[in-house]
Amino acid sequence: MHRLLRIGTAAALLAASSVGASAQDTIPWDVPEVRGWTIAIDTTLGGGCFMYTIFDGDASSRIGFDLQAGNIYLLLADLDWSSIAADQSYDIELQMGNQPSWTASASGGRMGDVPTLMLTSTDSAFMEEFAAENSIKVWYKKNEIMHLSLQGSKAAMNELLRCQDAVNAALTSGIDGGASVGADPFAN
Repeated sequence: MHRLLRIGTAAALLAASSVGASAQDTIPWDVPEVRGWTIAIDTTLGGGCFMYTIFDGDASSRIGFDLQAGNIYLLLADLDWSSIAADQSYDIELQMGNQPSWTASASGGRMGDVPTLMLTSTDSAFMEEFAAENSIKVWYKKNEIMHLSLQGSKAAMNELLRCQDAVNAALTSGIDGGASVGADPFAN
């Protein structure tokens, strides 16, 4: 069994609210949609790339990088979870395919009116399993609360990693004396 980290309350609210972020907070990636998953860059998380999808209108999933916190995160949302309280911790288990389950202390939140659970990890195996497996199941108090298809997640994750490599290279080139993003080349 794996153990995931609990994200801090402020970071969880920031990340959760950015799922429905305004246009100025997210930048579509060059390949904005891969096999049903949307790929974008979240400027509120230090330029972390993410992928998300909506399942049958009631549930959604978002996974990506939070460069400010130095971790990966998974946000799960479902309209049926109306009793989730913001800032409350929920001990859950997740299982991708037939892999061993992960345990997590997820933070409750809201994305507009949609209840969410947010969890984080620094273990790259979490993302690898998410991409490699065909489904994810989530349990709370030994009851299965979510069972979603991860169809297309491998192709989307490959594009997500390509996105993050490009963003990281751009950020590094700006730090190492390359062109500064947003700098006015016509000044002076």
